[in-house]
Amino acid sequence: MNHRKLTFQFILVLLAAAIPGLNWAQTSNGILVGSVVDPTDAVVPKATVSAVSAQFGAPHETQTDAVGTYRLESLQPGTYAVTINASGFKTLTVMGVVINGSLATTINGKLELATAQEVIEVQATALQAIDTQSGQLGGNLSSEEVSQLPYTSFNPAELALMRRIALYPRIVEAAAAAHEPHRIAFYLFDLASEFHALYTLGNASPHLRFIIQDDRQRTEARLVLVQGVATVLASGLNLLGVAAPDEMR
Repeated sequence: MNHRKLTFQFILVLLAAAIPGLNWAQTSNGILVGSVVDPTDAVVPKATVSAVSAQFGAPHETQTDAVGTYRLESLQPGTYAVTINASGFKTLTVMGVVINGSLATTINGKLELATAQEVIEVQATALQAIDTQSGQLGGNLSSEEVSQLPYTSFNPAELALMRRIALYPRIVEAAAAAHEPHRIAFYLFDLASEFHALYTLGNASPHLRFIIQDDRQRTEARLVLVQGVATVLASGLNLLGVAAPDEMR
């Protein structure tokens, strides 16, 4: 089976070369990223996203951009409550979100319309601590290619990675409109981090590995997902003017 060897460390080196002004040495803290949509799956800009840990106290807060995505950096590893609120919608709170050092954790929120001031609370699971769908694990994927994959079922971390891939066109559009190419670099870093986290899950859980000898259908589906990640990474790096070799020797 012929497939590319794409390492997480190699991607970090390429991204560091693309934006030398960033301090990549400080990676002990975690990153919280995600997108916010309404009941029709339309993006929700200017939604307020805050993360607070009882252990550390001070909240971290930001707002979603024009394409409904957000990014919170420099979060100390620990357990957080993530709150998403926007005018006209019920407040969504996700409890028990685990932030790991040097990794990007995804919380995607789907807000419900509010008739009064209402709060919805969901609990993150152990697996969702890596990539959470904020209570919407069965939600529709916006990528037509993803919907045609030969799969029988995907775990929440894989679904989160698919959603991250599907965001790529919006990220490029927003970066071009705002003349902010660093948005693409940040997105690629988050994508590589999520892929690395998913790959690491297979060390402890054999059924989550990309290649399963006695399950050809699942293996093919996961290799298509790997190819999708590689394609987006190569495309993004090309936009930044950085070469993406097929493998690192």
